[in-house]
Amino acid sequence: MKAVHKMVTPDQEEIEIYKTDMRRGVTSANAKRQQALLCLATFESSLKLLLNEAELSLAFVNLFQDSSALFTELHYRRNVVLSQSLTTCVCGVVTAIISSIDKPDVLNQYAQVGILYQVESLLSTRGNELGMLQDYAVGTFDLRNVDVKCEKADNKQENPLLPTLYGTPDKLTVVLHFDDSTFEKLPRSLQAGRFMKIIPLIFSVGINEEQSLAEKFGDTSLQEYLNRESLQRMNEYYTQVKEKYPQAVIQGHLTAEETTSSTEQQNSLETSQEGSSSGFQEISLETQEDMISWKLDKLRKCIHTKKNKNVEILQQAANICRVLHGVRTTSCKSAKDRTGMSVTLEQVNILKEKHQLKVTCYDQTLSCMRANGVRMDNVLKNVGARKYAFTPFQLMTFPRQYKPPEGTYGKIES
Repeated sequence: MKAVHKMVTPDQEEIEIYKTDMRRGVTSANAKRQQALLCLATFESSLKLLLNEAELSLAFVNLFQDSSALFTELHYRRNVVLSQSLTTCVCGVVTAIISSIDKPDVLNQYAQVGILYQVESLLSTRGNELGMLQDYAVGTFDLRNVDVKCEKADNKQENPLLPTLYGTPDKLTVVLHFDDSTFEKLPRSLQAGRFMKIIPLIFSVGINEEQSLAEKFGDTSLQEYLNRESLQRMNEYYTQVKEKYPQAVIQGHLTAEETTSSTEQQNSLETSQEGSSSGFQEISLETQEDMISWKLDKLRKCIHTKKNKNVEILQQAANICRVLHGVRTTSCKSAKDRTGMSVTLEQVNILKEKHQLKVTCYDQTLSCMRANGVRMDNVLKNVGARKYAFTPFQLMTFPRQYKPPEGTYGKIES
């Protein structure tokens, strides 16, 4: 028979015990190693979370610092723009008051309803001019925070008629100073220190080649928004004038051809360049109000009609503003070239509507003003040459009424 158990010598037994101990030691070491690796992985994960939180915290701090700097820059820019628009507005308001000093109804309108201030912009909605238009709009609408007060001039001052200003951009007060004779003609409420409000509007229609690109490939939403917003404010102003001081409306000096019925009014205005001139006649308050309402409705239709370079918006808005005794300013980028075209067009339209300029002399008068009038002097002072800064290519994109006569334009550094 074979032995059931293998014979183990003492030496072999010691070897087996050693091997067993070695296997147990390796297992224990592996366990400790695995535990160490697990702890290390946990530590690494925690460290990554901590680092991520630190990065987010630093990013928040940087974002806050950038926002603070951006806010400061925008605040400064807004104040700079407001200073420019305020200067123009105050100049216009002073001119309007002095030119209406013998028209108590108009002055009472200013005192009770405020002064309508309309900006006409010819800036495009593309490229750098889009940013200019944004600045222009903010600077114009910020004028609603301005109050105007009238005081007697102090002759002891070095410049007694110079306006003074106090307050903050959120609440500004402009004090206009007048000599004794002018101050005594102001309404009693203004003499007593009543404030006049400024009601700012901005109608904008781009007319250059950049606007052609914006209309075809870009965006004109800002221009459309400004025109709609300004129309609403103009309507609100007119409503207040009718409610608070309707007598002022009659001072609008509408021509006789504008006192016909609504249907005849539209036909007569559309064919005015073909028809005869007309003089002034006595106009009833109801007729005047109906006429202004009709004009506002026509302006509304122009604004809501999808039409490229619809300059009729500017012309209708200007006409209504004049009827409501408002203050107007016209500008483009440099306020000399496109502005010159618009200002001369407005002057000739006033001559035709108010001073019976013959239709046959319309184009000739317009060309004469653009070639020899003060707008050419303005160009000379700005660029040192008696030429508008237009190129033939640019003028191909201009509306017909805004093109200068031959020989008055060229490639000039503007």
